[in-house]
Amino acid sequence: MSENPGRTFTRIMAGDYFGLRNEDASKEASQKAKAEKIKQIKVLGMTPKFVRFRCKEGKETQQDDEITAAHVTFQKEEYDPKLNKVHVTEISFIVPKEEFEEFETMAGVSLKEDFKNLYENDSTYNGKERRKTPRPSPFKKLWV
Repeated sequence: MSENPGRTFTRIMAGDYFGLRNEDASKEASQKAKAEKIKQIKVLGMTPKFVRFRCKEGKETQQDDEITAAHVTFQKEEYDPKLNKVHVTEISFIVPKEEFEEFETMAGVSLKEDFKNLYENDSTYNGKERRKTPRPSPFKKLWV
């Protein structure tokens, strides 16, 4: 029996926010930055992985009216049998609440259903039952 595979991570630096947070930036420049992030995600074939919602200062619950932003992560995992490694490519950024709808439309994902919620008190993630299509597992090749 072979050992468990190792992992390598590659993080794509694409900026902290979905758009441009600079007050001097034009709407066109911000739209271009948003489109570029979505294009990168689609070209690389990444899938939604994790979301962590940010709440107002001092709030312990995760009610919709208290959420101020969401930190989202997209990943792509590829198994390399020659090296017995899983290569993980990741891109992550913050989406302010006022841009949730625009982000979901552009990316074709749902923040509540397609990502695993990393909020510490959350118990709503139900695994594969919530996903529209199952994620391919790089480990299937090891057990076949």
